[in-house]
Amino acid sequence: MLKSALEDAQLHVNAGAEAMPVTALDALARRYMEFQLGSRRAARRYDLHVLEQMVQLPELSLTEQQDEVGSRSGARSSRRC
Repeated sequence: MLKSALEDAQLHVNAGAEAMPVTALDALARRYMEFQLGSRRAARRYDLHVLEQMVQLPELSLTEQQDEVGSRSGARSSRRC
């Protein structure tokens, strides 16, 4: 169904840019649909307004993600004492 919907579709990121390759457009559409499904599932548990605001937050860098993992493991080990 998605394949037929994207047939002859083109996405230009700006007026002067070439069209995005069909494979990239297909991947983008699939990721969007997965996100929408995940959002609907999360909305059953969390307030929709909070989820909408979370989408606006900047993505965590790899360093920030690693710092968070380190903080969690440090907190776990300190609880054992």
